[in-house]
Formats: sequence, C-alpha cells, structure tokens
Amino acid sequence: MTDRGRLQSTHAEFFGRDEELDRVIGLLLRPARQITLLGPGGVGKTRLAEETAHKYVKATGATAYWVPLARLPAGSDLERVAEEASHTVAENDFSSHSAFDALARALAAADTARRAPLLVLDNCEHVLDGVGMLVHGLLDSVPNLVVMATSRAPIGFVDEHRVVVPPLSDSEAIALFRNRSALTGHPVTEESDGTVGEICRRMDNYPLHVQLAAARLVRRPLAMILAELSGDAGDARLKWTDGKVFGVDPRHHGVEEAIGWSYELCTPQEQLLFARLAVFAPGSHFLLNDVNQEGVDLAAVTAVCTDDPTDPESAATLSAADIPDLLYSLADQSLVAVHEVGDTVRFSLVESLRVFAAQRLAESSESTRLTRRHLYYYRDQVSHWAAQWATTGDQHALDWAMTSWHDIRAAVERGTAVPGDETAGLEICASLLSMRMAFVRGSMRETRLLCEWALTATKQVPAEAKVLRVATMAATAMIAICQGDLGDTARLLDECVALHLGDPELSRVWRESADTDIGLLPPIEIAWGHELFVQRDDRAVTVLLRAAGKCAQLGDTGAAAFCELAAALAAGMLRPHHEAAAIAERFLDGVPAASPAWLASWAELVRAIVLTKGGKPAAAIALQRKALAGLLHAREQSAVLWAVHACTWSQAQLIRDLRASGRADRRRLVALATETAQLLGAAATLCTWTGFDISPLGPFFDETVRAMDTARAVLGEQRYAAAAAHGARLRPELDEVALFAMGKLGVAQPAPTTETGGIWDELTKAEKEVAMLAAAGWTNSTIATRRGTSRKTVDAQIAAVLHKLQIPSREHILSRVPADQVDQVRVRAQPR
Repeated sequence: MTDRGRLQSTHAEFFGRDEELDRVIGLLLRPARQITLLGPGGVGKTRLAEETAHKYVKATGATAYWVPLARLPAGSDLERVAEEASHTVAENDFSSHSAFDALARALAAADTARRAPLLVLDNCEHVLDGVGMLVHGLLDSVPNLVVMATSRAPIGFVDEHRVVVPPLSDSEAIALFRNRSALTGHPVTEESDGTVGEICRRMDNYPLHVQLAAARLVRRPLAMILAELSGDAGDARLKWTDGKVFGVDPRHHGVEEAIGWSYELCTPQEQLLFARLAVFAPGSHFLLNDVNQEGVDLAAVTAVCTDDPTDPESAATLSAADIPDLLYSLADQSLVAVHEVGDTVRFSLVESLRVFAAQRLAESSESTRLTRRHLYYYRDQVSHWAAQWATTGDQHALDWAMTSWHDIRAAVERGTAVPGDETAGLEICASLLSMRMAFVRGSMRETRLLCEWALTATKQVPAEAKVLRVATMAATAMIAICQGDLGDTARLLDECVALHLGDPELSRVWRESADTDIGLLPPIEIAWGHELFVQRDDRAVTVLLRAAGKCAQLGDTGAAAFCELAAALAAGMLRPHHEAAAIAERFLDGVPAASPAWLASWAELVRAIVLTKGGKPAAAIALQRKALAGLLHAREQSAVLWAVHACTWSQAQLIRDLRASGRADRRRLVALATETAQLLGAAATLCTWTGFDISPLGPFFDETVRAMDTARAVLGEQRYAAAAAHGARLRPELDEVALFAMGKLGVAQPAPTTETGGIWDELTKAEKEVAMLAAAGWTNSTIATRRGTSRKTVDAQIAAVLHKLQIPSREHILSRVPADQVDQVRVRAQPR
C-alpha cells in the first residue's frame, strides 16, 4: 500500500548545503515547532527541505508528510489550505469531520513519544494568512508536531525559526552544472571549470538557473552560452536580479527570465505545447509519494493538446503525430519532467515551469477552449472506465482513476465554475460513485465534497439533468451513511424524493411506503435501504430487493448485484436465520463465477456472516479470511474494515458456543478470547486510522459490542484491556490488521529496549559521544572541531559505530540510542 503525501526517495542528486542541512536538522531534533526555509524562487528551498526531511525520517523513524500548495489560488483562506493539506495527509478519512479536524486527527495518530511527525508545507508565499492560521491551529492541537515550510516570505508564526537559503557555493554550482550537462549528452569536463564557473556566477549560483543554463548545451556550446550572458544590449532578455534581497521582486523575475530564456529557444510548436500542458493539474517532479500519480500519460496530452482540423476555433498547428517528439524535445531542455515506471511514461511540469506556462496559456486566445477540452476528456474517460469496472471489475479502471485523480478533481472544479459546463462535472461525479471510488480510494470526505460542489453548481440546470442530480444526491447520501452522518442522510434523501416526485404530499409521507413501490428511482431506494439497515429496521431487505429488481429491469446488472448483496447482508443481521439463509443463498447462487473480484469477495463475506448467525462460526472464519484476501486485492478499504469486525463476531460466537457446550478447555477459551481482544484492538486502530465511527451503524456496532463483552467475560477487564492494547499496535497502513485477521501475521511483541544494555554498550565512551553528535545531525567535520580531533579520526569512529550497531548509515543511529538518552541527542542538536 502506498500513502499519498509520504516522502519517497528522489532520484535527483543533492549538492552541497552541509551547513544548512546541519542547522535545519538540528532545529528538527531540538525540536523547533515551526521552521521556514526562506529565499527567492529557484534558490533551492524545496530541494533542501526534501533532503532534510529524508534525513530526519531516516534518523528518527518519524512519519513525514509533504503538502504542495502551489495549486491553491493566491489568498486562499484557512479552510482551503486545510482542505489541500487534508487531501494529502488524511488519505484514509471516512469521517464527516472538517478538513482541519481530519488533518489534526491524522497527524495526532502519527504522534508518538519518540517520533514527532513532520509536516512540510511547500510553496507558502501566496497563501501566507491561511498557512499561518493552519500552523497555529495544528501546533496547538498536535503536541509534538513539527512544521517545516518553504516560502518567499515569512509565515509570521510567533515561534517561527527562519532559515535563509543562500545560493550554492562556486564549487557546488559547478558540480551541479556538470551533473546536468551529462544529461544533455554534452558533458563538460574539469578543463572547462573556468567557463562553467563564470556562467554559474552570472546566474547567481541559483540551482534552477544553473540547471536551465546547462540544458542549453543541447543547442549551444559553452562559449556561446557565456557570450549570451555578456550583459550588453544583445542580452536584453536576461535581466537577472541579484536575488540577494528579499521583497525586491515578489515574482522572482530572475527565475521567470531563466525559464523564458529556455522557452525562447524552443520552436513555435514546442512553445505551443509547453503552454498547453499547463491545463493539466500540477505535478511536482520528485515529491509525490507514488511516481505513478505524477503527471499525465501520452494519451491525455494527445487528446487535450492536439488541434482538431475540423474545429473552426483551432489553429491546426499540432497534430497527434507531433506530440511524442515535442514532449521529449521539451524534456531535453529541462522544461518537461519525464517519469518512467515499468511500461508507463508520464509527463509533468514542475511548479515554477507550470506557472510560466500557465501565464502563456492565459495570454493566448485558447485558454477557455483548452480548459473545456480537459474537462470533457476526463468526463469521457471516467465514464469509459466506470463502464469497464461495472461489467468486469477491471482493476485497470481503478488504477487509471487513482493515477489521474488530480486531473479528475481539477475537471470537476472547472465544471462547477464555468457556466454551461456544470453538468459535465456532475457526470464525472456520478461515474466516480458508480466505481465506488469513495470506498476504494479511501477518502469519502473528498469524494463527497466533489459531489456537493457539483450538486451546488447544477441547481439551475435543465430538467433533463434532474435524474443525474437525483442519482448523485442519493449516492452522496450513501457516503453520509458510511460516515455515520445520519442527519445529513435523511436531509439528502428528502431532497432527492422531493426533486424526483415533485409531489409535496407524497414527499412528506414517502418513508411510510417501504412495503409499497411509489416509483422511486433505484439510487434513492438503494440509499434508503441502507439507511433503514443502520437503523436496525428489517424493512431494509424489502427496499433493497425492490431496488435490485428495478436495476435489473434497466439492464444495470452491476447495481442489481450490489443491491442483492446488500439485501442479503441486511437479512443476515436483522432477520431470523432461516429467512436470512434463504435470501443469502438465493443471491449467492446467482453470483456467476466470472463476477468482478470485489463482488465475489463481498459475497463470501455475506455468506460468512450468515454462517456465523447459523451456528457455524468455524466455517465462517475460514470464509472470512478468503474474503479479506480478495477485498485487499480489490482495494475495498471500507469492506476490509467490515470484514475485520466480522471476524471478531465469528470468533466471539465460537467462544459462546464452546462455553455453552460445557466441554470447553479453559486454555483454549483464554487463547480464543485473547486473540479476539487483540483483533478488536486492531480493529479500533483501523477505525481511528480511517476516521470510521461504527457507533451510528446499528447492527454493525451491536455485534462488535457483543464480541467485546464475550471476550471480557473470559479474560476479565484487565487482561482484556492488555490484549486489546497489544492488538492496537498493528499498523493498518501496512495492512497488518487485515493480515492478522487472516491468520498470516502474529501480533508483534514489544521491541526489546536498550536501556539496560545491548549493542549500544558495545561502543566505547568516545564512540558513544561521536554517535550522539552524528545522530543530532552534526557532520564529521563539525564533530572533529567540537572534539578537537582530526576528520580522519571521526571518520574511523563513525565507521566503527555503524559496524557495532549493525546499521547501514548514520541516519539510523538514533534508532539505536537508548530511550533514556534520546534527550541528550536533542540537547546536542542546538544551533551551532
């Protein structure tokens, strides 16, 4: 499983910055609560923040989250900034909490005594007020949280530690130029260091400037590059600022002109495509967790950016055949990033380049046309993949939706903002809901928010869009049920019925018609059936079966199967066993062998629940474990949560049956009750991790409480609490809860401490002191200065430390420091 926003290794080499790294890591380990890396655009703030965060994570084992803010409009308020951060951090949030609360909960969950979580906010300068309020609120809410920001201006927090990021040194800039020159196919050698150094100095040794200069080697030799930087009349387009004073140029014309310099060297076709690429959602070159989620594929670029010769508004200058070569040519000039993963190639613009391209697109006459092409391309693609998923359960559909999520979201936002295009955004939401993306992707709140935007924007749409509005509103009510927000569920369903029926009297009494078909659309019946289910009303079975029949009549076999499944589940938990078994078997017998994986796994889970109710918990447990494996593969995260809890119900029933038989072996009972308590503790952790509150979910909650009571009756309160706490240590982000429920993972025993000895004591006194300083972020040179020894001596001592502690690098030393000595590391991390 990957987690959106977590740091991943970057392929970009890091040059120099030893002094800045030492200082920032020292501040992190102190810890300073809020650190801001300040400097002009292109000076390397983001790259320094990334390198620092990686070292901090390796040294402490802490969780770090990266939140890129470049996509936000200037002046975005607290709510919008919190939503963007929550979108990145609170990936698995099923709650109805505000974005700030969801974010605070996710960060608090990562907050442990020795592992203070790190939140990195990148590109804050255009949303300073919103970021300032967010930082203030989060630091109050999460005791050990550390926030690191990159910005062109201070955040303004009262305890802000400001670190000014200077240009590279001459030697570092030359090393960077050499590295980038090799990528152009025209590597420079040491003999050219004089010319390279002069070019870098004229570029102020800013990393971005240096990279763009090196990219020109594709078309210019070194001497010509230097000549173009002469500063005379022929160099009029290169009006670099010295960049040494904050606030002189808020838009950092040095960076913009550096980009413009490379841009002007492009052919007209390259310039046109470069500008058009800005229509896609922002990428970040190296910071997203999963490179598969970076950028867009060739098909999307071709569909959106080529010209249609039949379109009277089109200039007909870019053909589909032109796109691949143009993209790679732009990549050769460092204007487009290329991401190769397996057999997939994707393309993106880094933030500063995208801003430049967006300005060019806005200045053109085709901005609106490109925006609409982007919107309708993603509308059609989501519709296509939704149809694929509905008929086959094809995982490629989910893969595509997840990797395209940023652009899908951007398309919905655009559809809600452009008059005349509102229905397209609603169509995207309806397709996403039919793919169950809210349950698979792990963010019900985000999907619900998109739907609410689309519903708000389409209040005045033509009558022919009414059915689409009703279906989306009803599906949104389904999400509200899963979030435990039953008040909003009732409101949304009432609005659905009123919009659909248009009969005030019938709209007032419609809930009395569970046993009668009054002509409600299937989506309304589906949501209503689930509402009745969580309210413990067995009429849910009748409503859901009626919805299944309507879906079948419309030819929607996928929705019909889902309704029958839900009816079987409701019957299994709300009706007598003989009736539940009949309904379940009727449904299960109708599930074809070639059904989508998610449906087949859900069917197995429902059968297991019915078996438990029928007194066959052992058989149910075996079937639940099989279902769990399928649901994990299908990425049905909410279903995994259901299945884990269902396992506790079956185990509790097994305990009750053994006790009732009078032949129970005490040791076996204790072992079963202990495992049940551990699984209940693990399930509680899974609920916390996802923000899922089971208390409003009627029978689901009842059975879980019953399982708790059963385990407590065998173990007693104290032993039950200890076992549950033991299970709560499992890490849901690594699927450990599900694997434990499947019998494939034992509950880990507490890690042995080193407080009373262990491998730490194998170090000499001098080696311990050196190890402490290294763990605090000191370089070997500064350690040598501190201890009054030579660099070679420290090098040898560090090598001995790594060997004795059995670790691969100095970043892992902190993990071996005894718990009662960690504070000494923090003391040594004071600024030097």
